[in-house]
Amino acid sequence: ELQRALVDAQKRELMVTMIGGIAHNCNNYMSSIQGFAYLGNKLAQEEKIKHYFSQISHASERNADLIRRLMKVAHPANRAETEFDLVNAAHQTIETAQALLPEHIELTLRVPDGTKCMVKGKAHDIEQALLNLVTNSRDALKGIKDARIMVEILMTTKTPNNCQKYCPRLNYCPVNTRNNVITKVEDNGIGISEEIQDKIFTPFFTTKGPDKGTGLGLASVSQVVDWLGGAIWVTSRANVGTQFNICLPRSADT
Repeated sequence: ELQRALVDAQKRELMVTMIGGIAHNCNNYMSSIQGFAYLGNKLAQEEKIKHYFSQISHASERNADLIRRLMKVAHPANRAETEFDLVNAAHQTIETAQALLPEHIELTLRVPDGTKCMVKGKAHDIEQALLNLVTNSRDALKGIKDARIMVEILMTTKTPNNCQKYCPRLNYCPVNTRNNVITKVEDNGIGISEEIQDKIFTPFFTTKGPDKGTGLGLASVSQVVDWLGGAIWVTSRANVGTQFNICLPRSADT
């Protein structure tokens, strides 16, 4: 298993290097396209031509956003030793997510009452990661009656009993602290088949249609968890639901 993990890490490193090079070059070309589209729109006389240039601008902006996401996957952010309250970050994420979910999906948050949970890193990164997981759950709930998404935060202490209860990584733990926190994002959607569960964090892997997903959402979530010194895993059953679990080290102040 360790050898397989090493091979996977080497593949990922190669993929990230390639992504970084492609994104950098694409970014230069995209800036040129956006600039000429702006000039074309400004100088065009006919409304029909202006419309064409507007469409070019719109499409290039979507591509530019994809490139920014690519570069974020390829180049880790500054890992300054700042701290944030995970409970507060979860509340912020839920507020943002409510606006993205249709009315028929129930979104709930379970957190320890009146407790702060300090984690080293940047709140923005974990908020973006949780938002990615919630929107993934939203997509998995299309056509589901009584659709539900639950985000839950659990304080844990590293002991054999606790680890066996929460985590499948019994042979190896990448979280180097005794006191940890597990954040769960759970839904009752269509689930993820067992055959692809080990591929879902790979950049560009997606089961969605070509216009629905880029395959970068879960890759960026995995990258953020790495930056924060944590671990992520998924448990899922077809037509029952999916649960993403993020285990992070708690700081000494918690």
